[in-house]
Amino acid sequence: MSLLIALFLSCPAQEKYPAADHAWLCFKTGTSITNRIAVESGGNNFETLQKMTLKEKNGDDYVIEETGTANGQELPARLNKTGTGTVTGQENITVDGKEYSCQVSLAKGQRVDGETETRYWMPQGNKYPLKVRFKQTTMTGEVTAVALDEKVKVGDTEYLCAKLQGKVKLQDSEGTMTVWVSQMIPGAQAGMELVVNAPKGEVKIKVTPTEIHLEK
Repeated sequence: MSLLIALFLSCPAQEKYPAADHAWLCFKTGTSITNRIAVESGGNNFETLQKMTLKEKNGDDYVIEETGTANGQELPARLNKTGTGTVTGQENITVDGKEYSCQVSLAKGQRVDGETETRYWMPQGNKYPLKVRFKQTTMTGEVTAVALDEKVKVGDTEYLCAKLQGKVKLQDSEGTMTVWVSQMIPGAQAGMELVVNAPKGEVKIKVTPTEIHLEK
């Protein structure tokens, strides 16, 4: 499949990405998603559970509480703050021979380990992003769509997702990431697979949603 990026057009700098289409802000506070994180490294396998809960909404800003368990022990809760994002431009992306006009938005946030910056390329309808570029203290990367409307089941519900693939960098290591996304899912992520070529060998990480709670 081919994926080409072309033609950048400017947009009003202060236009906001619509909260009603945002993968967290479109839900009520208390909504959460629980993920099973499986790690394979050096012949060893272990799993953790991660729960992300929408704790606060304040206009275009929101707070996600991240909790989890590892080896039967509860992990310290962490609060991640970010916003819906500001529209920065327009760009055409071609996926499998078809061109899509995408609105580009930039969202900045704050995690316990430092600031975050994420750019999203959203086609008309805001169904899912066709490209994501992210920067965190410990990881940077960019993933782009290689397939659209792939069916992914989370619990009893089936979602139509975009499949994105690309490269990531984690400090002194590099890797490849595949992620399935849909704005209908809290946080947008329907699944993720990451393979990192670490100094001591290959590390495989798979994130699978196990439960979604939609606050009424």
